[in-house]
Amino acid sequence: MPNPLRHRCLRPRRLCRYRNLSLALRVTTILAIALLPYSLCGNESQNGISVGQPKVFDNRSLQSMVEQFEQSLRSTQFVNKTDLAGAIGTYQGSRVSDISRSLEITSLPTPQIVTEAAAASGNLAPTKQTTTESAVSPKPPAADTTSGTLPDAVTKKYGIAAADLLDEQVNLTYQIFNLRMLLERSLTDRNLGGKPRLQSVLGFQISLDPPRKYKGCAAVVEIRVLPVDSKDPVSLVAMMPQEKTYNVASLTTRVNQFGASAIVKVVQVGYSERHRGQTFFLVKDTDTYAFERDEKPQAGKPKPLVFGWIFRPVLDRTAVDAGTRQVFAVIAPPVDDSFASETKAQKVSVAAKTYWVPFDRKTATTKGAPRRGSVQGGDASDLALFTASGLQNDLSAKLHELQWSESGADGALVTVSGDHFYSGTSAFVGGTVLDNPSNGFVLKDDHYLQMVTPLRSLTYQDGRINGRYGFPANLIDPKVEDWKKSNHWGLGEPQTSWTANPDRLTSTITVKLFAKDGIAPPDLHDQQPILTVGTQVFPPSRSRPGYVNCSDDPKKVQKCLRMQVEVPTEVLSSEVPLDVSVPFLGPDYHIHDFVFTPFRSVTAVRLREADDAIVLGIGGTQFKDGVRVYADKTYELGKSKELTSISRDLIELKVAKKDLDSVKQLVVQSPDGKALVIPLPTGKPEPQKPSITGTAQTSVNSSSGVNFAGKNLQAIKKVTFEGEALQFQPGKSGESITVYLTRKVTSKAGTVELLGTTEDGTLIPARLVIVDTKPASGTKPVNKPADQPSNKN
Repeated sequence: MPNPLRHRCLRPRRLCRYRNLSLALRVTTILAIALLPYSLCGNESQNGISVGQPKVFDNRSLQSMVEQFEQSLRSTQFVNKTDLAGAIGTYQGSRVSDISRSLEITSLPTPQIVTEAAAASGNLAPTKQTTTESAVSPKPPAADTTSGTLPDAVTKKYGIAAADLLDEQVNLTYQIFNLRMLLERSLTDRNLGGKPRLQSVLGFQISLDPPRKYKGCAAVVEIRVLPVDSKDPVSLVAMMPQEKTYNVASLTTRVNQFGASAIVKVVQVGYSERHRGQTFFLVKDTDTYAFERDEKPQAGKPKPLVFGWIFRPVLDRTAVDAGTRQVFAVIAPPVDDSFASETKAQKVSVAAKTYWVPFDRKTATTKGAPRRGSVQGGDASDLALFTASGLQNDLSAKLHELQWSESGADGALVTVSGDHFYSGTSAFVGGTVLDNPSNGFVLKDDHYLQMVTPLRSLTYQDGRINGRYGFPANLIDPKVEDWKKSNHWGLGEPQTSWTANPDRLTSTITVKLFAKDGIAPPDLHDQQPILTVGTQVFPPSRSRPGYVNCSDDPKKVQKCLRMQVEVPTEVLSSEVPLDVSVPFLGPDYHIHDFVFTPFRSVTAVRLREADDAIVLGIGGTQFKDGVRVYADKTYELGKSKELTSISRDLIELKVAKKDLDSVKQLVVQSPDGKALVIPLPTGKPEPQKPSITGTAQTSVNSSSGVNFAGKNLQAIKKVTFEGEALQFQPGKSGESITVYLTRKVTSKAGTVELLGTTEDGTLIPARLVIVDTKPASGTKPVNKPADQPSNKN
């Protein structure tokens, strides 16, 4: 007998084959779908939390911002009398209950009876009566659908009690004090064995992309910091942000409603009831908060600093918001940060660990250990920290190239290229601070800046670029040290001359310049000179600088730098100062001189005197070869050995005594023929003129002598009052003189004036005060000597 199962399977063999293939495909598809996430994530080493490389930020910038914030907190006041007075008499709460009930009892409807009678007259007729009764369905009373009101919430004033408000404001003030102390930073974090302690700002960029499997979890980022070359631990100063929160409004509404009805015999009974309640409050939902954890040190190693941030789901979401967070931490490693500390960077070891932990939204707490497989930890790496001295040394402004061009009639556009031109960079030029576009300073980027400054400011050679870090950099081309080795370096003494123009109102000043060696022309190194005559500054477009042949010998070529400008002739009459400056080349390219008017004021003095010769010094103008001096004979500069040049504005003449005795004046003649007569110095000091200081005092009708104090009073030869001579006697040192008065002088009270006369007729006044009382104690009468001195001395 054949096997029925076998027969059943063999008969539809093709169908059985299709069934087996379909089953295999379905199993394969299910396995593929189930294994798809594992195949996509098999090479994934991330858990959805990525921490970028730690970066070191400028602690001084943070400190400046903290100081500004601290200043704003200092002026904040929260204990407000007005608010406290307004809070008196307020209601702190109310409760409203809203319950509605309905009971309805009604009878059943009365049946309707209809009687029909036959239409017959005089005879009895049958009648027909029909009773109609409508259907009755039990219905509950209508429910209360009103929304309810809270009239007292409108008419009454609700708020915090005055005492509670005071406590709240005091606590808030204390929190401000706490925050200010935190911002000021503790002494422990600023002191290291009596020296400043290094503080560094570390920044971390955290990227969150939560996978689906970590739904309902919070992301945790832990940072572990260890010092590299010290056994002392690293201190945590501050973390930013400390927390990030949201204010969320939560509204809960509950409505319970019940209704029922029934027909009891001949009546209908219905009942309904509703309970309604609302709760409204504000809650704080925390997205981010910082933490610090204690961790025991390993044997032989310092205690690690462990801190981090937790990122939680907010606003009824089940997952952390994806995105990037930038967080900062201020640490104080055990590193000396004094001015004398090492400039090399100090290092700390930094490692990051990330994981996910389950988050209970109802209790707003994390629970349990990290999710399995979510912990990811990177290897520790050394991070270089900048000390103050190292930061100033490495990031100070450095100049590479400087150029300038004319801007307007008296301005200059300066362009500077270099390194470390950070925000906050400024310039000092000509005693003026330039730091923003309003005063001509434009910071293009970290390597390029421009400034507009008066042309005169560049002539002082005092420009500085004050970077954000380090010492100011001089506005001098950095290649100057190499250029100084050249023979064409620097500016020598200028050769200045001027000629009157045909209109006689203006004159042309010519300035010729050689290098410091006096032979080669100066090399300006692609810069342009600025010429200043008196108070007027001439840009290159007006002075027309150029290299020309400056040799007096037409057969010889000697190039120099020549500049020519036109000025009012009256300017030259005051011997105005002359300045030549080539910007950005330093003090060797800045000279100060005067434009002399030839032979306007020439003087002679005795320099020294030998046994048989006298040496005279003649100065006051520029002296060139060809100048002649007429004394006992004619002397010519450059030819006569007796007349030599000491400097360009001083010459020396040596003449025998016997030849100079007959000379009363000198004549100095310029090469162009202009002559000036000057007196010959005698060599004897001029006597000082006498002078009387103070006022003498005597009484009315006194004929005693009074003393006058002064200097060089021995030169007085005569004393008179209203033309009448008075007797007098000078003191031995010449610092006093005694005058003997007559009754004519002291006849009445008041102030009179006596006149002393010198040999050359100079009058020296002396004031005398005459009073009615006795003379003051400081003035004692002097009796006339028995033998009165003569007026002749």
